[in-house]
Amino acid sequence: VRSKIAEFSLFSQNGKILDYRSDGLIVATPTGSTAYSFSAGGPVIDPTAEIISVTPLCPHTLLRGSVLLAPSTEITVFGKTRDLSLTDIYITMDGKNSRLISKDAKIHIKKSEYIARIVKIGTNRFYDILETKLNKK
Repeated sequence: VRSKIAEFSLFSQNGKILDYRSDGLIVATPTGSTAYSFSAGGPVIDPTAEIISVTPLCPHTLLRGSVLLAPSTEITVFGKTRDLSLTDIYITMDGKNSRLISKDAKIHIKKSEYIARIVKIGTNRFYDILETKLNKK
C-alpha cells in the first residue's frame, strides 16, 4: 500500500475540534510525546503535565502545530483518502500492531483508567536528559 495524503476530522465529546489534511496524526501523552511527536514538530511536554497532544504528520494546511487537549478529552478521529472506494489509512498503536482501517472507521481515544508506574533510576532530571539528547553532537 502506498502512502498518500488523507483528510482527518478530529472531534471531542463537545464537538468538532479541527480538520487536517496530512500524511497522518500522532496522538500522544507526555510519556510518549518526546520522541516521534517531537520529531514531527510536536511540543516537548513536561512528563508531569496531564495533556494529550495531537500532532499532524507533514500537514498540508496552514495549521502546522500541535493541539493540546485536557486529559479528560475523549477524541474521535475520522480519516479518509480522496479515493472513497478504498482507504490506505493505517492505525498504529505504540509503534506496533498496525492495521488497515475501513473507510467508515471511527477511532476513539480516551485516557485509560490504568496508571503506569514508572521506575526512575538515578537522579537525572527530565530536562537534563532532554538537553543532553537534543544537543548531542
